[in-house]
Parts: sequence; C-alpha cells; structure tokens
Amino acid sequence: MTETSRRAQWFSDNERNWDDRAELHMAGNYCDYQRLLSDPTAISTLAQDIERFGDLTGKEVIHLQCHVGTETISIARRGASRLIGLDLSEA
Repeated sequence: MTETSRRAQWFSDNERNWDDRAELHMAGNYCDYQRLLSDPTAISTLAQDIERFGDLTGKEVIHLQCHVGTETISIARRGASRLIGLDLSEA
C-alpha cells in the first residue's frame, strides 16, 4: 500500500467513525442538546472555555471540527455576527 493510499484509507476510516458518532449522538440527548435548542440563552456544556474567546460581538467566526454544532450554537449566542461551522462528517 502506498503512502497516498494509506492516508486516503485513514481519512476514510476517520470520516466513517465521526459519521457513526454523529448519528449516535443525535439519537440520544448528546450534551443536553435538547435544552440548548429549546432555551435561547443556554450555552453548551462542552463550551466550558468559551469565556477564553472574549467578546465575540460583531466578529466573524469559523468553527472547525464542529461535530453536531452544540458549541457552534453557543458561539453564536456570544454575539458572533457571522458563524460558519465546518466538519469532516456529513452526518
């Protein structure tokens, strides 16, 4: 197997892993996301260090590896004017 094909296989395996996780997480109540969706003031339990970002009011933010978006929603609630969540998984 060539280095290129090993890398391609690794990326493929990794993507399948995260697709499986996303489906599993959304089937349950991952990080209390139901509360996050129902309460417009809620901040994700995963966003424990969100204060380190400082004031996001009016900032444009890209959130890489956002998974199912719980932290992305929390970042938006901190005032970002434009926010893009990007993840490898399409799930």
